[in-house]
Amino acid sequence: MSTDKDFDFVWDSGTNVPEKALTWLRLELVNRLGSSVTQMFPEFAKAFPLTAQAMAVQWPAPKLYGRNFEDKIIARLGMIRNDANLFFDCTPSFSDVSGSSFDRNRRMLPKKWVELYRWFHSFHIVTAPQWLLGWKNTPTSWSNRQDIAGICELTNQPKKAGKSWAASHKISERSFFARMWTDGGDVLWLDEERCDHKVYHMRNNSFKDIVVLDNADEKLDMYLAHIVSGGSPIGFDFRAPIAPHRIANHGANKSDDDSPAIMIETQDAKAAIESESAASFVQQSATVQPLIVRLEQWLKEYRVDFLEQLLPPATDAQLAAIEKKLASPLPEYFKQWLRWRNGQATSFYASFHPITAEMMMSSDSILSTLECMAEIVGVGDVPEFSWSEYLVPFMDNGGGDLTCIDCRTGIIYHRNHEDCDLDEVYPSFSAWLVEMVDTLEQNGSKGWSFDV
Repeated sequence: MSTDKDFDFVWDSGTNVPEKALTWLRLELVNRLGSSVTQMFPEFAKAFPLTAQAMAVQWPAPKLYGRNFEDKIIARLGMIRNDANLFFDCTPSFSDVSGSSFDRNRRMLPKKWVELYRWFHSFHIVTAPQWLLGWKNTPTSWSNRQDIAGICELTNQPKKAGKSWAASHKISERSFFARMWTDGGDVLWLDEERCDHKVYHMRNNSFKDIVVLDNADEKLDMYLAHIVSGGSPIGFDFRAPIAPHRIANHGANKSDDDSPAIMIETQDAKAAIESESAASFVQQSATVQPLIVRLEQWLKEYRVDFLEQLLPPATDAQLAAIEKKLASPLPEYFKQWLRWRNGQATSFYASFHPITAEMMMSSDSILSTLECMAEIVGVGDVPEFSWSEYLVPFMDNGGGDLTCIDCRTGIIYHRNHEDCDLDEVYPSFSAWLVEMVDTLEQNGSKGWSFDV
């Protein structure tokens, strides 16, 4: 865990930063201290909207952190939480951030990727109170990108595998650079000789599995927002298809030459259905938390007695126990919900939801319900169509009816225990939560009435 006390100096305003701390820092950024990420880096926020939004919601405003080093102060821009630190590798004061020289030196980057290397040379997340010179799981710094030989060494692959792949695709080993590699075995490459702005994706650290990544700008934005929101790189699918309206809304720019140098593999229909809402998962990670904050504020003002009866946040072990019973991981934004409060105790029967009069289920209640449903479906007591190994109940009316989330799509269903019907009631978890919070805030102290 880290706090501001782990550093020799902390500045949240540019007015009191000493001159000897400005050796490597651009004055423009120092003057923006106290602003949000989106205000400090507006070009980055426009190019990577999901990531910038996740940073603004999930992290505090950036500060300048410094340490004494001989007769100097080494400082970095960062955002510190109790559980993790995010540091920007800021562009030094003597480097260009615009102009012909800047454009020439970044001509190999896809257009939106330029904003990862303008005011800073990418960013990284660590748990220790220190910034790194080299890292993985987010795009690397400008100077630490790796060629084929370097990635072979980092991923324990034989160098001849890389040489053979480059030769077969007529790619220069010395100009094909990895810009990111992850714990999940994903590597993103750019051909800096051709400057064709295509992004090559390696899966499972294997030169036998490289494709040109479709919609690369949006995919990277989705991935980075996922990481910034606390998600793991393991299991993120860079090749999952994206619903067309997501691409249009993101404003992804396609190059004049869209023909891939390497055949792009297609996924089967089942995979497409299960992953088409990947973008909404990332967006919800950035929107659920502020809704939870609003809900807690309302409870503190009008129902502090009820708030005190809710259980402490769910632990990682409790969440992992639920996931063992499912065919899909819990969405990160749903984990945020249980990490806020772990439902109600089984002995506390007051209604949580102002409209449906349902109770908020704890992780233990969820787990026991999953086990029960698996058993009765298995013996044929209820039809298979009325349940799924992807469903997670989280609200219970006490009479057997459940409100559930589909972990694949995020869609919210209501299950009636009498006729076993499974009805879609909300398109997403955030939509369900928005309606509840809005209802409470609009009705004030009457928000817990069922006649709304």
